[in-house]
Amino acid sequence: MEAAPPRFADVSLPVPLDRPFTYELPETLRHRVRAGCRLIVPFGGRKLTGMVLRTHDDPPEAAARSALLLLDEEPALEPGMLELARWVAQYYCAPLGEVLRVMTPLAGEVRKSKVYSLTDAGVDAARQLLIGTADDPATRVLQLLESRPRTAPYLAQKVANAARILQTLAKKGLVHVEDVHAERDPMRASAARLRIEYTGCPQDVRLSKAERELLSYLDLHPGSHNLGEIEASVPKASETARSLARRGLLALVLEAPVPLTIA
Repeated sequence: MEAAPPRFADVSLPVPLDRPFTYELPETLRHRVRAGCRLIVPFGGRKLTGMVLRTHDDPPEAAARSALLLLDEEPALEPGMLELARWVAQYYCAPLGEVLRVMTPLAGEVRKSKVYSLTDAGVDAARQLLIGTADDPATRVLQLLESRPRTAPYLAQKVANAARILQTLAKKGLVHVEDVHAERDPMRASAARLRIEYTGCPQDVRLSKAERELLSYLDLHPGSHNLGEIEASVPKASETARSLARRGLLALVLEAPVPLTIA
């Protein structure tokens, strides 16, 4: 008989307290959470992203709060990197959570949004148009949600006063709301945190003057470059690089954290 997956996880958080915090894993996460994965967990009145140090079945002395969301299907840090983080924390007398924050994008790359979906009652209402006429705003919201869940900004663009309507529909039990987290789009990161990866541009592509200047610079200086540093040499480099990346003519990637030097 297969052993049951661990119920609890010890999580290191980016807070001044130098100790792990134990959280209970929802059943949907127990088979998936491993050491080195990132979890979003409640901490006081906030939600923080922390690193799983280990999973186990040892219940804590006090009741454990439940973890909220798993960010990684595969560990963000391998066991060797976790051991390195522990060594660095001990050597520099620093909280482990702060060291791990330097080594991994714990919270800065995560954005939060609300996603709305229909309950069973909401599905029935949408199909039968029980609320008002076809041009009624509430009916329009239900129709939009019938095909698939939608984010709050999307619904706000499609229906006037969507936030108020969604609140009313939720109170009636027709709509379910869920807080979701996703990785931030690297294109929105600051220039200092982005690197340009460029291997050449097709000859028949039409380019603006700014795009030609940036690509000429990259042709003359092969290799990977920090976008923030290029801004000092090429006017409008940040804006131009993002435009070229959207066209697939170069790649912008989040720059990896600077490795810690161990004396």
